[in-house]
Amino acid sequence: MTEIRGWKLRTGGVLCGVSVFVAVSAWAYMPWWELAFRSDASPLSWLSSALLFGCFALAIQIGAQRNLPPLLAGWLVISMLVMALDEQFMYHEYWKYHCHEWTDLCSRAVAGHAHWLGDAPMALVGIVGVATLAVLYRALCPAVVRGLMIAGVAVGVLLALGTHFGHAMGMLPAIVSQFEEVFEVYAEALFMCALIEIRPREVTSGIGEVPRPN
Repeated sequence: MTEIRGWKLRTGGVLCGVSVFVAVSAWAYMPWWELAFRSDASPLSWLSSALLFGCFALAIQIGAQRNLPPLLAGWLVISMLVMALDEQFMYHEYWKYHCHEWTDLCSRAVAGHAHWLGDAPMALVGIVGVATLAVLYRALCPAVVRGLMIAGVAVGVLLALGTHFGHAMGMLPAIVSQFEEVFEVYAEALFMCALIEIRPREVTSGIGEVPRPN
């Protein structure tokens, strides 16, 4: 019972902190609250990068403590660092709006419109995220960790990416697209909470199996 209350308090604390940050950001930018969510130098863009870097640090700890199979822990370390750098330095945005300069397969991207090759990195994040979730689901036992990871990936894929591509294809109004970054930070926070809850005894057999302690 104490352990159940513990994960609820930790997860609730992280999500409440994110909610406060989102609310204060919107209030600080009033009456142009959307700038807090959408501009390249927005508070939520910074928070997203910070959460991803936090996941990177947790992945290092998980690997060092052998709480996950080595190959899987190493993949988490690399992927979280790459995503944190991309979020901070906007590499996928640079690709989208400049890939036409490097290949004829890219047409000039237009803001607010889908671009199949320019948006490929974002689509790839969703595909790789779901594949990583499938591997993690098999490697981890507890329902709490599995549930938090499923929730994080679901929010990221269905809400964050769904909002982006839904608006780009004209299926969602522009006002909804303002909340894409909000969905992203909640998805990253949920995934961070899942990493926090991983324990050595919770690892099952799988890629690079970790010996269980006696």
